[in-house]
Amino acid sequence: MVPVQPDLALVPDFLAQEELDEGKLVIPWDAPMTGTGSYYMAIPEHKFELEKIRALREWIRERC
Repeated sequence: MVPVQPDLALVPDFLAQEELDEGKLVIPWDAPMTGTGSYYMAIPEHKFELEKIRALREWIRERC
């Protein structure tokens, strides 16, 4: 996982388990959250058409 500061990510524990174990990341609340099986991207409108964002959108679409 690539560290980015400051942000919040909602991901399954297993995707960040190493960073959680090392104390690089924390779980900010005790209540687990359940997912819907959907993907959402929050991107500033002025960055929506950047090549790296477009590539990520396409990568997600190909796998859904």
